[in-house]
Amino acid sequence: MQTTKKKIYYGWFVVLAAFICTLASTGLMIYSFSLFVVPMSKSLDVPRTSIALASSIFTICMGVVSAYVGSQVTKGRVKMLILTGLILLGGGNALISFTDSLPVFYVCYAFIGIGSALTGPAVTSTLATAWFDKRRGLATGIISCGASVCAIFAPSFLAVIMDSSGVRTAYLANSGIVIVLLLIALLLVKTKPQDIGLLPDGLTQEEFDNLPTKKRPTLIGLTRSQAMRTPAMILVCIAFAALGFGQIGVMQNAAAYLSDLTFNTQTVASALGFIGLSGAVSTIFCGWLADRINPKLVFCLGNTLLLVATLILTYTEPDSGYGWLVSYAVLFGFGMGIWASAVPLIIIKLLGPMNFGAIWGIAFAIRSIFGDTVGVPTISRIAETAGYRIAFWVAIILLAVSAVLIIVAKKPKVFLEMEEAAGLVNVQ
Repeated sequence: MQTTKKKIYYGWFVVLAAFICTLASTGLMIYSFSLFVVPMSKSLDVPRTSIALASSIFTICMGVVSAYVGSQVTKGRVKMLILTGLILLGGGNALISFTDSLPVFYVCYAFIGIGSALTGPAVTSTLATAWFDKRRGLATGIISCGASVCAIFAPSFLAVIMDSSGVRTAYLANSGIVIVLLLIALLLVKTKPQDIGLLPDGLTQEEFDNLPTKKRPTLIGLTRSQAMRTPAMILVCIAFAALGFGQIGVMQNAAAYLSDLTFNTQTVASALGFIGLSGAVSTIFCGWLADRINPKLVFCLGNTLLLVATLILTYTEPDSGYGWLVSYAVLFGFGMGIWASAVPLIIIKLLGPMNFGAIWGIAFAIRSIFGDTVGVPTISRIAETAGYRIAFWVAIILLAVSAVLIIVAKKPKVFLEMEEAAGLVNVQ
């Protein structure tokens, strides 16, 4: 009897589209920003701190809008979101290349922040949830890997353009790259498998009906308003913000700290480059792992690695070798890559996949505003007044608190009742 070979599940093409979106939004916009600070401060004749403020404007705008966009993906508006993001990201970068005004520069970064929200994690993780059940973690990990891949290659590429043609040309190059990438994503993306007559994981209706009840991909879960009133959601949001505060606060201050210890810039840049490389590996590996074990354990693994890496950084001495710096970067990158795979699965496990986009958007917004945006200047301020070791110990404590909060978060009673009604196994 001849068997029919099954086609490649289209969900993997959606993963590719989401990966490309991550390259364009998170990767190019976040990991290359530090390269522009010095040349743009000279070009606009303003202090570096004035240029650095654009990063906070970007993060706040991205966080606020992310709270809205997840629910829009669920409503089938993903192409509209990506197209709008393309216009804002491409236009914002292009306009910067022509402006001589600091206020216009800030407005452009507000546009870029909004565009990144429309094409960033709140959108891409929601797509992974819609298309996958059994391999949801792996799909999310591959998508999130885009940021780390971009961190490996984009800074060097843009630095070459800056050296040869200037910072304005580099912004134009950023604009062109973003437009091309997001046009490709637009051609590939579809909102949900039902649009092409399938169910999550590529199941047909017949295959779905033949599965035991407990193994069927089942869309149940709390609404956003229900979730916001549960202790589980509150604990996850606080944990996520604490993670962002500690993680981003350390990462963005590491280079300045090492420079103060008299390490030369080239050595620091070379060592810190391993953060992107190990982060790319960890997002995929830990996504795969989170499909097989409790994602809470994966999250705690990531926080433990971040904690150990920060301890290594904290007790770095001027005579510490290059291998010591690389060990910090590898462990930190591996730990940093884990949250993007683990946190979406934790939210789904605790609150259900039905309204994941709307719930995830809120959690990501809280992390962006209260974690990432507040963490960097606060760690910097503590370092100025009490020293980097005290500042990094604050981050270490927050990372530990974040892990504890995730461990103690439990499924709300109302969701347990939903699972029982659907015939699913109750797993805390």
